[in-house]
Amino acid sequence: MIASQYENRSVCISPGTYKTDFIPSLLSRWNSNTSDESQIPTIYCGNTTVQQSIIWSDVAISGCTIESSPHLNITLSSINLQNSRLSLKNPQSLQMIRCFLDDCTISVDTSLSTNGTSFTILENAFRRQSNLSVHSINVLSQFSLSNNSIGMGSSIRIQCGGTERDILIQGNEGEGQIFLNSVRTSEPSVSQSLLLVEDNDMMDITLVVNYACKISRNRGEGFILNLDKSPRSHIVRSIEMSDNRWNRGYIWMRDSEVNLLHIRGNRMSYLNLGQVSSKALKLNVSENQIGQLVVFRYQCVPYTAMDIMAYNTIGRLEFTSCPTIIHRMNLLRNNFTTALISMNSVDKRISEYNLITVQHCRWNGGNDSALKISNMVSGAISFVHNEISDYTSLEGGGLLLFNMESTVIQVVNNRFTRCRANVGGAISITNSEAFLSIRKNFFIENEGYTDSGAISVQGASFQEAYFSNNLFSHNRAPHASVFSIVGLYDPQIYDNVILVDCLPGSDFSLVSSSRPANTSNTIECPSGHKFVYANSTTSTRSSYLWMCSPCSDGSYLLGAGELKNGTLINTKCSPCPDHVTCTTEKTPQAQGGYWCAVDDGGEEFTCHVCPDQYCRADDHDWNSSCNDNRRGVLCGECEEGYTLAFLTSKCMPREQCKRGYLSFVILLPLAYAGLLIILPIGDGSVWKSLSFFLQTFPLLMDRDLITRLSGIFTFFVSPGSQGSTSIGFCAGNFDYITVQLFLLYVPMGTLVLLCIGCLSAIITGKIRHERRSLGTALITASLLVYSGVLSICLKLLFCVEIEGHGQVMYNAGTISCETTWRKLSAAGAAVVLVPFPFFLILLRWESTTKSKTEGDRRKCKYGTSEVSRDVLMVLEGCYRHKYRYWETVYVLRRFAVAAVYVFTANLLWTSSIMQLLMVIIFASHAVVRPFKAFQGQMLETICLLSLVCLSITSDSSFQYRIYVENTWLKIKRKWFGHAPEMEILLNDS
Repeated sequence: MIASQYENRSVCISPGTYKTDFIPSLLSRWNSNTSDESQIPTIYCGNTTVQQSIIWSDVAISGCTIESSPHLNITLSSINLQNSRLSLKNPQSLQMIRCFLDDCTISVDTSLSTNGTSFTILENAFRRQSNLSVHSINVLSQFSLSNNSIGMGSSIRIQCGGTERDILIQGNEGEGQIFLNSVRTSEPSVSQSLLLVEDNDMMDITLVVNYACKISRNRGEGFILNLDKSPRSHIVRSIEMSDNRWNRGYIWMRDSEVNLLHIRGNRMSYLNLGQVSSKALKLNVSENQIGQLVVFRYQCVPYTAMDIMAYNTIGRLEFTSCPTIIHRMNLLRNNFTTALISMNSVDKRISEYNLITVQHCRWNGGNDSALKISNMVSGAISFVHNEISDYTSLEGGGLLLFNMESTVIQVVNNRFTRCRANVGGAISITNSEAFLSIRKNFFIENEGYTDSGAISVQGASFQEAYFSNNLFSHNRAPHASVFSIVGLYDPQIYDNVILVDCLPGSDFSLVSSSRPANTSNTIECPSGHKFVYANSTTSTRSSYLWMCSPCSDGSYLLGAGELKNGTLINTKCSPCPDHVTCTTEKTPQAQGGYWCAVDDGGEEFTCHVCPDQYCRADDHDWNSSCNDNRRGVLCGECEEGYTLAFLTSKCMPREQCKRGYLSFVILLPLAYAGLLIILPIGDGSVWKSLSFFLQTFPLLMDRDLITRLSGIFTFFVSPGSQGSTSIGFCAGNFDYITVQLFLLYVPMGTLVLLCIGCLSAIITGKIRHERRSLGTALITASLLVYSGVLSICLKLLFCVEIEGHGQVMYNAGTISCETTWRKLSAAGAAVVLVPFPFFLILLRWESTTKSKTEGDRRKCKYGTSEVSRDVLMVLEGCYRHKYRYWETVYVLRRFAVAAVYVFTANLLWTSSIMQLLMVIIFASHAVVRPFKAFQGQMLETICLLSLVCLSITSDSSFQYRIYVENTWLKIKRKWFGHAPEMEILLNDS
């Protein structure tokens, strides 16, 4: 118990619990130097009144209701107030420092104070519905609210008539609320004070003031600033809000007249300037990151208003204004998602002049128009150096201007990319009695779903309209893929560059205008489209259409229609060439197995039969024929990083090549020579029939089957076969000639080895009656490799004429035939290979003559008779006496097969000639029956009959029949009229 006689004295109490009916005005803890909270004395009291100035420190007060007398100084230092109520009437000053309030209310009323009251609220903690409430209708002499912690449900509410000094709200934190209502009703007696709100981290701050404010570096959930009406003619110097981090904020200015409202460096999800009086002459919003900014100007007055928004990142801007005498709005270097600006929207007054300048701003992605400006009368819009991309809207995906009247519009040096709308993918303008200039802009890949891919302009009584020096690239729309101009009497359209991307199913129009195209524009249509003019007339208006029209079915256009330097280029389509299908709006499709080249004139192309397996087998774009990593003329070379290989026509990656494979190729002649020496040759009937069959049947079979089987017959088929195997290998970066020379090396190397062996044996006299295998092997090898060597040489000599490339090798189109080595090769082939069948006749005659004149053939000193007998045994041993010349026929038919296969480039003609040749060969064999042994005759008959069947059953025979019938149909249509029944039959086939 604290005795009543201590009421007016300074009392120090020791730690403990006290119950009393009154509290001394001067109260502190005994030995206050200790910081142990358990040593703080606690006072429990009921209702009590303090008559003197209060100075309390380092005590705890609980369950008390305390009322002070007027005109006292109140000092609370390190007080722990719990479940208590303090009512302070008209204090001269209040100081609360490092106090802890738990479920407490402190109410301060200075309404009857004649002098200014000073408040210092410093480093206090408010918990569990604790509140500090200050009410004053007079001016405070000083107010400071700093470094307090305000918990959830707690608040500090200040209501006063302003201060003579700055109000400082600084460093407070917590999830509670700070509310300040400081509205002057009279002019301050000293220089204008300032409200400072800095470095707070509060859930909610609400400020109602009518004088200058500086709000900076605050954080929290919400913020409200309400600028009330200023006294008499007082004008607020400035409102500055900078570097704050709030989720949402609201500013209402009502009737306040403010020189400058400056919002800078803030990060907020939402900021609402919902009631900004036009008396606020200048609004400056800069360097902020705001999710949504709402500005609403009202109470228009006959002054000049200026709004500047610069270097901001704003998700959505909603700006609504009312008319003033002059209103200037500048948007500079901002990043927006969407901006909506509405002028003259509040009342029916008409402003004298409005100016909107938008420069160096960016819009990137949204589901509404990027910038929408409406309801503007008597003003100007300058839209310069901006970028807008990836917007989708009902109208004007990039820039939408509507309800414009007597307005100057300039759109200069901007970029509109991938904007989409039903009408006007990039820009839509509705205006009347205006000046319009759209110059030096880039419109790239914009799209109008129904009309006007880039620009739509509608209006009446335009004074002037200019569209110049713009780049339109690949904009799309069903109608007017570039722009549509409606209602303009004389639009000036010149010096634009238009690169067209036509939308399938559209009418292929680029520009719909009230006047013809100015030839100073540059227009490039898509590939296969010609540039034309068209005139569209309705009951209400007439318009000119600039069009990129595709060719009709059965015709095509190389390159694209153009308007360049006043000249029209590619305005007509060409008939579709043979082996190509031409369809409207599609690239001409070449048949499988054909390669196409542009003629020398550059306006038409011709298709050529491609070397076997060089080109795609299915229908394909005429300029994309090569497969298996091939390229070039007739697909005759490999792409970069690939090379030709052995045993396959495909190009293989260079990293798969191994030089060790060359040793395998180099040793092949030894293997062939050894095989021919070891195997019994006999009269040759078996190997002659089988070798001809094995060398010929791959040329008659389906190519896919060749690919699967030719690996099995690699060492038996002709070395010149084009069949591609699945076991191909590469040994280095070889071109076509090198590969063929390596293939030629194998048979020629075998012959050279056998010749060296024979010459060595003859010179040393070691050929006896029992050992004639070297000579027999040499003759056999010569006959076996003839067709292979001939095929390789013919392919190296086979050249075709290709438009624009001259004479080139058919199997290697990038190699010219105008070379010295080819001439020497042709001379060598003419001297050796072509006369070879007839050389056999001379060789046979020479061998027969020597055999008859020698006398004793078995005892010839140098073995000449034995060599002659070996030659005769191989050349005529298996034939009947009457047909001993048949070996020459055998070689001639090998020559014919190789020549037909190499020189008939068209697969259909190759199949047909091969069929005829096989039938002739079989018929001649059946009639003559040259073999003397029944087994040899039957084996040859079976082999030749099999070849005839293969040639007849080949898929190419059906293709040839269709080809011939189509050719005949063309002749009938040209000379005898139309034959629809036959055409339907062939189409069904």
